[in-house]
Amino acid sequence: MVQIWGVGSQGLLSKLSIFKVLADETRLKILLQMNQGPKYLTEMADSLGFSTPAIKYHLE
Repeated sequence: MVQIWGVGSQGLLSKLSIFKVLADETRLKILLQMNQGPKYLTEMADSLGFSTPAIKYHLE
């Protein structure tokens, strides 16, 4: 088994979704907005300049 940063390949695969979120600019912006506190989808969409359905898509 390959070890990277002390984690086996299965452990790395389980963390892949985190890297996927951080690699997408839109999702990273949403994540940073969410870190500032709770907001309605419409508030988040307005502040980021995206449509509400686009925000909902990225949150799913």
